[in-house]
Amino acid sequence: MIPAVHMPAIEAGPSDAPDAAAWDDLFARARAPHPHYARHVVAAHQRAGLAPEALRFVTIRRAGRLEAALPYRLARDVSALGG
Repeated sequence: MIPAVHMPAIEAGPSDAPDAAAWDDLFARARAPHPHYARHVVAAHQRAGLAPEALRFVTIRRAGRLEAALPYRLARDVSALGG
């Protein structure tokens, strides 16, 4: 018989940018943080027109704590070829 393992619920889904404190905490806990994913860098890219203003995120939270944030942008693709 395999023993039961309790796993806290994981919440995942699309959202606007994570709140600043949660994003900064996530970046600080990263094993190998990539500077381009820091909140202030993404915001600077948006102000400079290098990232879309309407950037969205897939976020993953465990017990309310932000565990992952993946930025994406919605784009209309009428060709269905990804371009």
